[in-house]
Amino acid sequence: MWKEEIREEHSIILKATKSLLYSYALSLLYKDQKYLDFILDFYQDFYENFVINCHNKKEEKISSLVNFDDTVRDHAEIRKIALRAFTDTDRIGEFSIVMINHVVEEENKWLSNVNGRSSAASDVYKRQELYNDITTKFPILDILQVTPTMNKLVVITRFPPEKIFKLRLKAKIGNELWVAEV
Repeated sequence: MWKEEIREEHSIILKATKSLLYSYALSLLYKDQKYLDFILDFYQDFYENFVINCHNKKEEKISSLVNFDDTVRDHAEIRKIALRAFTDTDRIGEFSIVMINHVVEEENKWLSNVNGRSSAASDVYKRQELYNDITTKFPILDILQVTPTMNKLVVITRFPPEKIFKLRLKAKIGNELWVAEV
């Protein structure tokens, strides 16, 4: 059913976007561009070929069939934000949060309100290796989802991390978005 297919694609998009955000955060935290260079070209290709040309087109077709056109209304604006972030990497934090919030909104407002029995669209190709590679090489903690269990962590937060953690390093990666080694 198409509902599960869209959910699977959302999962892939979230992992790829978090990979971009984590790589950007690490590049700022450790002042080393190699972390961002590692993923930026891949993510640009992933975004254009998978998100824009496959996933978004599929969503737009399905949403018009099930009368949820408003769920895909943000695609054009998000694409503009993405293109700005790809040319001005200081905007990657902003883009990543917009993209993550958009997928969560689609899941909550759209997919939770349809039955998924319409016809499915084209196949999904999975790109989870980068997310797995980054999250196994670096002890990144998303404090919104996981409780700290390590002595040394990299955290990404929406508030100045020194309010909760004893810091080793920190960097601002977006508007009210921080990365820190604690």
